[in-house]
Amino acid sequence: MFQESLQRLNRRSLQIPKKTPLLIKNCGMCWFIGNETQLSSHVVMTPRQDIEMLGNKPAFLDNNANVNPPSREEEFPALMEPDPVADSTERARRGLVEAAAALEDLVGLSGGQKKLLRGYLKEVRGIYQALGGGSPSPQRYAQLARMLRDRRLALGMSLEALGKRIGVSASTLKQIERGVRPPSRKTLLLLQKATELELSLEGFLTEQGSLSPGAALNCYIAPGYEPVKMVMELSETLNGPGGYLEQTSAYLEHQSALQYLRMANDPIYVSAFRGRPLLERAADVIYEKSRGAGIEMIALGSGDAREEVRLAQHIVARMEIPDLRLYLLDISQPLLSEGFKHAADVFCNQHGVSYFAMQANFHHMERYPQLHYTPERSHRRRLVSMLGGTIGNLDNELKFFKYNLVGCHSGDLLLMDFQLAYASTTEPDAIRRCDPLLSGAKPQGHRSREEWLGSAIWRHCRDVTDVTFHYELLTNSAVPGSYSVEIVATVLGRVREPRRFSLFRFRRYDAVQLSTCLSGLGWEQVADYPRAYPHGGGDCTMIFRKRNKS
Repeated sequence: MFQESLQRLNRRSLQIPKKTPLLIKNCGMCWFIGNETQLSSHVVMTPRQDIEMLGNKPAFLDNNANVNPPSREEEFPALMEPDPVADSTERARRGLVEAAAALEDLVGLSGGQKKLLRGYLKEVRGIYQALGGGSPSPQRYAQLARMLRDRRLALGMSLEALGKRIGVSASTLKQIERGVRPPSRKTLLLLQKATELELSLEGFLTEQGSLSPGAALNCYIAPGYEPVKMVMELSETLNGPGGYLEQTSAYLEHQSALQYLRMANDPIYVSAFRGRPLLERAADVIYEKSRGAGIEMIALGSGDAREEVRLAQHIVARMEIPDLRLYLLDISQPLLSEGFKHAADVFCNQHGVSYFAMQANFHHMERYPQLHYTPERSHRRRLVSMLGGTIGNLDNELKFFKYNLVGCHSGDLLLMDFQLAYASTTEPDAIRRCDPLLSGAKPQGHRSREEWLGSAIWRHCRDVTDVTFHYELLTNSAVPGSYSVEIVATVLGRVREPRRFSLFRFRRYDAVQLSTCLSGLGWEQVADYPRAYPHGGGDCTMIFRKRNKS
């Protein structure tokens, strides 16, 4: 069923005639889709696509027939065996690109040392090319010079006016147009902002050290992921006598994802749960503990990825040579598309940062070998992030950390945030009295939350006439000191008896006991940032590091 769905979805986007066989190749870790010829160039999703998954426009995985097959170093990095030599070479090339950019700036600023600095710049470029780094040919620079001059004159714009428009001196632009000097990467990026020139600079920017967004595989669908089947099962459950819904069903469909995004981006919600300065403090700790190594940031349940991208920005800002790979993993295709698009908007011109999307279930993380690597060989550190209360989506936290993160090694980091308990689990009456979800106080935003969670019922139930919600306390949690507030919907119908569905669970934790449990599983706490609410409870962000095996 999954393969048939992919065939229907991609035949139009790949421009394959109806009578031509459409092949779907399962390579163990992802699906490649196309005809016999197109399979050689793989399926790619470019950051510059307009991925409007929440509107009326359908979005497809595009296969760009004009893009050459990605080279080994351009592919999804963790799909290959770690290669220490290749990793070190790539880091050296990145450092040389940064050094060349800095020297170019110094040449423009210094007075009597220009000749000496140009000599250094030539040596750095020579070393970069010796390590396999390419550069555009002189003919291409000459073509760019002619194009820039022609477009500028056609617009009736002087060198001084263009220089003022983009922030580059007129003398620099004159030298570029005359072919005396090639433009630096910084100048190319500034020229790109002058959209009225309509310059195509993609090849120049990518050949100066940045991968082309469309040249590398950056989106993966995990084997066994069948969203159509999952929606069918959701519909069957909601039309049954009642039951328990796994939490991810609240984000699965496009309509549910849209309502969640509206709620999550409400100014009140953002001020309460997003944009907190503690991410900067967390980035300080992560950078310090990574000890200068490159970082593989695996964002579980990333959603729209606002917090994950912001954290990645803070980490990269602290690196002398940016070296971060961001893997966004989510079961919700519409949310993942939004998150990936946001990451592309932020990092498309950021040197040293790669970003990938994985449409998968993080409960099955141990099945995805592309996220497993050996940091001792590759000189990298993994950072697993669970932001936005993702830990509360786990049915059994201890089982997850014990069996699903088996690929983590000594020195890897774990970042999570969660809600704090309002009272001890030994005093359930105190919890009911203090927790606003149980006390009947109707906390702010409860109406939009219930509309979000109940939307699937109205779409799928055939004879629904009304839906009411109530909240129940569950204290039988895997982590000592934690409890759940379960949202239960009672569905009334025209003919059928009232039915009850457990839709969602909000988990609260005792920070000390949670830390103790993770310590027993080999994760030592290195930082925590608790925040108390005015009327009790609160939230906390914690960072853990994997210990050496004893």
